[in-house]
Formats: sequence, structure tokens, C-alpha cells
Amino acid sequence: MRRTLVPAILVLSSIVACASPAEPLSDGLPIAHAGPDFPERGKADSIVIALVEQFRLPGVTVALARDDRLVYAAAVGWADPANRVPMTTTTRMRLASVSKPVTSLALMALAERGLISLDTAVFGPTSVLGTEYGEPMFAGKKATITVRQLMQHLEGGWGNQGNDPVFAFYDMTQRELITRTLRDRPLTSNPGTVQAYSNFGYLVLGRVIEQVTGQRYEDAVRALVLQPSGASGMRIGAPRGALPAPDEAVYEGGNGDPYYLRPDLMDAHGGWVAHPLELLRVVDRFDGRGEVLDLLPPERLREMTTGDSRFPDYALGWSVNRLDNWFHQGAMPGTASMIARTSTGFNWVIITNTRPTSPDFTLALDQLMWKVLGAVSAWPAGEPW
Repeated sequence: MRRTLVPAILVLSSIVACASPAEPLSDGLPIAHAGPDFPERGKADSIVIALVEQFRLPGVTVALARDDRLVYAAAVGWADPANRVPMTTTTRMRLASVSKPVTSLALMALAERGLISLDTAVFGPTSVLGTEYGEPMFAGKKATITVRQLMQHLEGGWGNQGNDPVFAFYDMTQRELITRTLRDRPLTSNPGTVQAYSNFGYLVLGRVIEQVTGQRYEDAVRALVLQPSGASGMRIGAPRGALPAPDEAVYEGGNGDPYYLRPDLMDAHGGWVAHPLELLRVVDRFDGRGEVLDLLPPERLREMTTGDSRFPDYALGWSVNRLDNWFHQGAMPGTASMIARTSTGFNWVIITNTRPTSPDFTLALDQLMWKVLGAVSAWPAGEPW
């Protein structure tokens, strides 16, 4: 981060009650807020608006907490530009790979309860998944892959660079896709020796959660993570071809068709849908500080956010850096997103309903809230969750 970031059930009533309706700006671009008003809120707004204008985003939503209290939330632009439906702070959008930290939190909760060891093998006759996805291919390297290695992208293959198996076999069921990949895609290195970002690995971790809990992935994560965080409205996106949910934004392409995607297939690696306020609640329940009680003890949070000594920049579902910041970005046709927990006491969420083609956008998204923090000299005390 310029810290560059790149490489008890709670209710929403107190936040939703103070959400403002979308009001058009002078140029016709609507903006809505949640959380407290404060003298310098306009400075924050101007920076978010500048991002929308620079990259011609249909809309963007942001939410910012300090010490687990909401201090700023804004929605700029359109949830549905064609029908002039304004974005709101409770408009839900796809999270893309920000789904991976959500999956990680569920696995850490299972480990904390003693229901799984992160060092258990995933595939093979004596593993957590057994021979669910076939048996003959489990002689050798694949039988040694552990849950921890999948969480850290250290499984030894199946990366998303080039020929990502998730998208190569995109019209299959999850079972068919995993079976086919295990049968036909050899590992390219020994597990634990090379880090390669893998959507497939997190797809498998979703099946691990199902096996351990006896529940569907979505239901298990809701019980383990979302309900205790006050974010039970988060959901896995609808299947391809389904009617859009009324609380969900319309997605604009530009680098692919958002409606070709299958969020239900992508559940554990890229399938979650949320609005920024509820996702920020989740971050605040796992940040290791503040007035909201964390759902994991400090030692488990340290484990989750400590990378392998050879690959220190990505831990167990989170990108991390030497400043003790934890974060993750997500991007796919129709959406881009980011979550961050910073060592300065601020946490944030950003979600858009497009993914710009500009090579400058990833860094701009990363730097957005740092610019906001730099522009505002005095933050309000904030609203408790």
C-alpha cells in the first residue's frame, strides 16, 4: 500500500435507517450515503466520484470502518444505467475473487472448532474427500496436497494463468469439473514448492467445507461466518440465465459477457454476492482489534494471515504485506471488488458493476481509499454495528 495493497447476530437497522436516498449531483450522477454525516464528507465523495469518471464506471459502492465503527459509506452512479436506477449502499454485486477470503474464514472457523486440520490431505483414500472424485489418479503427488496448500495456492498446478481448468471445463457440473481436472491435468510441480494463484483450488475447498459440515457450501459459510457477523443476506449468485434479483446491480461487460458466467459453479472461488455494508461487517469480525468481538482468537488470525516463508505475500486466502495489512481484490467480466483490513485501524470494501479494460484500474482501485484517508483530516466517531 502507499502502502500499496496490490501483489452475537447483529442487525442492519442502525445503518440502513441513516442511509440517504440517491441524490443527483450537478452533472446528473447520483450519490447516496450511509453512516454519519461529517464536515469533510464531500472530500471523500469527490475522490470516489473521480474514480467513476476516470474509468467511466456505471457505479461504485464503498464502505469504510475505523476501529469497527462505520465512518463513511457511499454509492455513486447507476445500478442499472439503462433504466436510470441509482446505485445505493445496499445494492448487491458480485464479489469475484473476494469470495476466497470468505471461504478461508469458514475453513479457519472449522479448524478452530477442531473439525478439520488444515494439514490433512485433500485427495486419496484416507483424505478428507476420499475417492469422491475418482481413485486411480491418486498415486503420487496429488495424494499429498493439503488443505493449507490449497488455501495458499501451493498445490503444484491448476493455476489461472493461461488454461485455467475452471473455465476450460466451464459447462460441466462441479463434480464433473473436479473429476476431469484430476484425471486429465497433471501437476506441474511438487505440492508446496511453487505458488500459482488457483481458482480450481478454492473450488475444491468449497467441497471440503461441504464434506466436513454435511451442508451445502453456501449454507455452511452462512452458519460459520455470515450469520455471526450480521451478514446473512450475502448469497451465491444466481445460475446463468436466471432472472436478476431485484437488489442486484446490472453488470456491464467490456472485457467479456458478465451473464455468461456461472456464479453457482464458482461459489467458493468467485461466486458470492454482497453489498459493502454487510461485507464490511464480516471484515470487522475477523480483524483482530476494535470494539466488535472477533470470531477467531488472535493465534488463529495470525495463522490465517501469515504466508509461507518462501511466499510471504499470500497467506491463507488473504494477500498480506509487511505493514500487517490484509486484503484481496477480485475481478471478472462485470465486476471488480476489494476488501482491506489495515494496521491503521481502518477497514474497507469497494465494489463496482463493471471491470474496466484499462491497465491502470487495478492500482487505482487499490489506492482509492488511501486517497480518501489522506484527504480527510477528521473522521467522525462512527456508528457501532
